[in-house]
Amino acid sequence: MSKNYIDSFFKQDFKELLRLVKEIANEIKELNKNLKKEN
Repeated sequence: MSKNYIDSFFKQDFKELLRLVKEIANEIKELNKNLKKEN
């Protein structure tokens, strides 16, 4: 495996991770909104 291959692999994975983190953050925001409505 060349270094370039590894670099691009990590960059791709990192982008995917960031996207997941953003999605999870949005889910948490929605949950918090819903919890505040109930109180």
